[in-house]
Amino acid sequence: ITDATGISANAFYGCTMLTSITLNEGITVIYDRAFYNCDGLTEMIIPESVTSIGTYAFASSVNLAKMTLPNGLSAISSYTFQNCTVLASVNGNGEVNIGANVTSIGTSAFGGCSSISKAMLPNGLAEIGTSAFSGATSLTQINVPASVTSIGSSAFSGCANLVRVNSDTEGKVILQEGLTSIGGSAFRNLDKITEVVVPNSVTSIGGGAFMG
Repeated sequence: ITDATGISANAFYGCTMLTSITLNEGITVIYDRAFYNCDGLTEMIIPESVTSIGTYAFASSVNLAKMTLPNGLSAISSYTFQNCTVLASVNGNGEVNIGANVTSIGTSAFGGCSSISKAMLPNGLAEIGTSAFSGATSLTQINVPASVTSIGSSAFSGCANLVRVNSDTEGKVILQEGLTSIGGSAFRNLDKITEVVVPNSVTSIGGGAFMG
């Protein structure tokens, strides 16, 4: 694709035989479900000109293992990578590095991404949405920066191997001052967590937030 300024909704929806695509600089938006269920794709490089990626854009592309996102992206939309089960690398080698300008991670953005092992979230991120990393069963370590004010319901639910949040100590979750809300079941069924530090700034903890 050489002259496009946008990739329309459903443009490559279900193109299971598509194995490679090169997007041109100048594209500014990738709309909803543009590459949904593109099972042949293993790697995508998104041009630096892109500032917006829609919901479900790459969801259920079950062989997508590596993704490079542009620095100008301000949000990871809901369901963007949901059920990309082999996705292990975003802007990094074997880990997820969310760009510095991203302020929100939407509902189930990485839900069911069962191959992610480490995620680094940027300073400036304000919101981690409902079920954002739910079912990321290989996730062992994540940082939640002090800029985050809200962690949505079930955000890390079912991350059975998560052992470090803002901590060098295995089994410990440290949530930082500035956080005000922890949704229900946010850290549910994290069997390997033995210690949780909740800051005084938190005013709301939902039901079952740390259950199990």
